[in-house]
Amino acid sequence: MVLYSDLQDPPEVIPQLIEKWQEGYDVVYGLRTVRTGDPAWRNLSAKIAYRLINWFSDVPIPKMRETFV
Repeated sequence: MVLYSDLQDPPEVIPQLIEKWQEGYDVVYGLRTVRTGDPAWRNLSAKIAYRLINWFSDVPIPKMRETFV
């Protein structure tokens, strides 16, 4: 499981993620729907990163949504 160490990702959802994994899902991830205050360069780099991830991955990840696994 990967979470940001500065608690950007809410650790209280860990049990829900584990529960979905135990239901048989191979990949479980959360989506952060609100991300305020980020500079434009960060949004651009995230956009590029998500395109690369989706290009290399067998698991599609929604574009421009902050994820945590």
